[in-house]
Amino acid sequence: MVKVLQIPRPCPHFCSGDQAPTIHSGFPPGRSSNVKGPITTTTTKKSTKIHYLYSKMTTLNQRTSALTTIVLNNLQHQHDWTALHPHTQPNLPRTLLYGLPPKRLYVHPDEQVEIIRAEKEMGNGGRIPQEAELEWVLPLHLSEKWSPAQFAAVFDALDARPPRSMEITKEEEERSPWLAYKGSRRGKRVLLATVQDDSTVTYYWMHDGLVKPRQN
Repeated sequence: MVKVLQIPRPCPHFCSGDQAPTIHSGFPPGRSSNVKGPITTTTTKKSTKIHYLYSKMTTLNQRTSALTTIVLNNLQHQHDWTALHPHTQPNLPRTLLYGLPPKRLYVHPDEQVEIIRAEKEMGNGGRIPQEAELEWVLPLHLSEKWSPAQFAAVFDALDARPPRSMEITKEEEERSPWLAYKGSRRGKRVLLATVQDDSTVTYYWMHDGLVKPRQN
């Protein structure tokens, strides 16, 4: 079962009244972040050693750097991600990662409908291949307590598509409507990588705004 949590965003830029995050099971009014998960994985001896070093670090920059290394190691060696890169920019609260998973991890519900429609038109059991997309990853430690404003700052700073993403032209989107959800209609999303004290990493999908439930 996939659990869906909502982190409310009462104001797009949190103009006033910032509060500690409250997790709701329903769909609150206003802009929100949609979190899906979890996917939990254990870690290697290498990442356990890195986590031990993390626990000995005192400065925020040192801890953030160690978290990034733990998650990068986990994605690369346990989940077979490739093309992993750190990403920093002045308006981001911390370093993120982006990379290519071995298979596609997320399909937008409206894209799913377009794909099903196109496959029916193809006939003869034709299938449209779903290639993996580059994804954003936000490393966090379980003990950290982020506010909705901090998550909002991440989404406001990021482009929907990570650097080096495949370019999709307007003509391609018109010819194959489902491609728009990899291009101009792709919503902002990040894979939230939560590192626990025993070096276990749990992954959650977090979306900027409300997202329709997928059809099974």
